[in-house]
Parts: sequence; structure tokens; C-alpha cells
Amino acid sequence: MEVIFGIDNISPFKERSYVTIGNFDGYHKGHKLLVEKVQRKAIKGEGKSVLITFFPHPQSLFVSDFKIVNSLEVKIEKLRKTGVDYLIIIPFTHQFSNISAFEFVQDILIDKLNCKGVVIGYDFAFGKKGEGNGEFLKKYQQFSTEVVEAVTFNGLIASSTVLRKALLDGDIALYNNISGDYPLYTGVVVKGLGLGKKFGFATANFYLPSNLLFPKKGVYAVKVIVGTETFSGVANFGTKPTIGSNKLVVEVHIFGLEENLYGKKITLKLIQFLREEKQFCSKQKLITQVNEDIIRSKEILC
Repeated sequence: MEVIFGIDNISPFKERSYVTIGNFDGYHKGHKLLVEKVQRKAIKGEGKSVLITFFPHPQSLFVSDFKIVNSLEVKIEKLRKTGVDYLIIIPFTHQFSNISAFEFVQDILIDKLNCKGVVIGYDFAFGKKGEGNGEFLKKYQQFSTEVVEAVTFNGLIASSTVLRKALLDGDIALYNNISGDYPLYTGVVVKGLGLGKKFGFATANFYLPSNLLFPKKGVYAVKVIVGTETFSGVANFGTKPTIGSNKLVVEVHIFGLEENLYGKKITLKLIQFLREEKQFCSKQKLITQVNEDIIRSKEILC
């Protein structure tokens, strides 16, 4: 997959392209259907599959403190695995938000991408004030347009909104059923207070970007990706109330790994929510509880 950041960096396509457009936040089963359809069209039409997305998320310009489900890094890696030929990331600015749907179609889809087919979700809108949609696109003869209906699970529409609620509720099973994957969080390990090691369970600590949705505070059974290796572990997402901290942090105890991870990137895959974060009346009770969390996590993962 070739990643192109910015409209100005798109060299006009000589070959035909088949395009899907959206925010793709959380990359759920509805998104996957769009990608599968555009890839099939590209193969049939002997062209290239193209996915257009935006960064930052458009709602972040209009909704204060808007939180995304996936960081841009995680989103790119999820999309890379689809095998789509091109990922085009358009910086979403106030200036870009004011271009018309006509300009978007003419300047990007037709002039830049030589588009012969478009696949979008039923609720996707684009252009100034959301004036562009499926019906708007169907007016163009230069390419075909397919509007894909919602994908549902137990009466719930697969959407980034449902994924956000699942994360805030700690409902990993629902998240998995809607997205087809587990929540992923990536960060660079920073130096902590060293208390975990003193308590008998060393932890790696990292912070999440401020624009990323913090899941329900508490303890999770997790898989931990370090380089090319995957380990099991138990992680706390929260503020460490027992030691008097109020800063949101991720701390993970990785089973069977003694390596110093400071400055290294690790990725957590949340498998199951174990319990809510709570303040203990003594450090010994905290240690006892964490040991119970470790035992339960190992039962789930190992």
C-alpha cells in the first residue's frame, strides 16, 4: 500500500482508479465491506483501489474535545493490512472544509485520480456543509457510484459511535463483534515511579495522545506486541489512585519479559476487561489485588 499525505502530493493517475471515502475511525465491519467492494471493482475494472480518509477527524474541528477511536498510526496499520493499493490522507483544515462537493469530485476524483468507480457508506457526506452524498455522486457519468447500506450486529449499526460507547463501557466483546478485532493502543514506554518493581511486578508505562479516546478506567487482560514478539500481560488504564496520582496513564505488566523497554514502542491489544480501577486503603491490599489480576489474566490468555 502506498500512503500519500496531502492532495498536492497526488500525481495525476494515468491508470483508472476505484475509490472509497470515509473517516474509517475504528475500522469496523462496515468499513471492511466498503474496502472489499472497492477492491473487487478495481480487480474487475483492471484499475487501482484507493481509500481516501482525513486527518484530523473532521468532527475535531467542530466539536470541542472530540476523541478518536484509533490513532492515525494504528489506522494506517489496519488499512495497510487490507491490501488496498493507495491510502490518501487529506489534512482536514477549515480551508478544506469549505470546498464544495463539486470541487472535491472534479479536482480530486476526476482530475487527480481518474476515478471510474466510487463506493461510499449510506451516511457519508462530503463538501461544504455536507452537500455531497450518494445521490450527488450518482449524477456523474464519468464513474459509477455504489452506496453501501449499514452493517448490523444484534440490532446495532456498525459505527465508530458504537465502538466509542463499547470502549467507555469496557465492553470488549461488543467492540470485537462490531470491529472484528480488539482495541489497540500504541505508545512509547516512559520512565515511571518504579513502584511496580518494588511491589514485585515491574510495569511498562506510556501515555495516550490527548485526542485519543481513553477506555473505561480499570484493569484488562492484554496481549502485548514488542517488536516482532507478542506476550501476554495485565494492564491498568487509569490514574493510580492508591498512590495519589491523577494523570491518565497506561501501565502494563508483561509476563515473562524482563527487558528494559524505556524509549521503545509497544502495542497493547485489549482482550478482556477484568475490573474497575479503585483506591485501596493500603499498598499491601493493592499488591494482593494485582496478584489476583495476574492470575486471572493468565487464565484467560495462556
